[in-house]
Amino acid sequence: MSNDSSTLSQDAAFDLLSNARRRLALKYLLEQDTPVGIDELAAHVAAVENDTEAEQLDEKQRKRTYVSLYQTHIPKLAKAGVVEYDPDERTVELNGNLRTITSYLSSEEPSDEWPRYFLGVSIGGLVVHVLSVLLAPQFSAAVGTVIILLFTVLSLVYYRSSRRQLRPVVSRGAEQ
Repeated sequence: MSNDSSTLSQDAAFDLLSNARRRLALKYLLEQDTPVGIDELAAHVAAVENDTEAEQLDEKQRKRTYVSLYQTHIPKLAKAGVVEYDPDERTVELNGNLRTITSYLSSEEPSDEWPRYFLGVSIGGLVVHVLSVLLAPQFSAAVGTVIILLFTVLSLVYYRSSRRQLRPVVSRGAEQ
């Protein structure tokens, strides 16, 4: 692997993200503006893994996470050029050259907005269509057509949005 994450291949990026603990560490580092101590990083990761607050962790939970970050995960991320590790200060920070790997991190959680949009158009369309049938039957066909067009447009927007989220960002010429 290279020391420049912009040249990470898709396979290398996926290898780095294949471990949940590394993903949690990277997400936390993305939220920080300054270097983070490994103790703080381990406490955050352990808290998320144990579904609790950092203050509620026992020493065993902290230590197990700290050791794996210190011995395995941070060195792997540093070797790949994704983070900078200062062994004297025992701090870690993103190296600022993280575009490839964050493109894979950011789309991990699917959006839950689309079902609401479809439900809203369904309910609204049903109400409008029933009203048009009852109050103005001569326009009910036109209203039905407009509702179908709304669904078509919404479906196309959803399709394009989901394709954009699924499209991987692979750095050029970086296959290993």
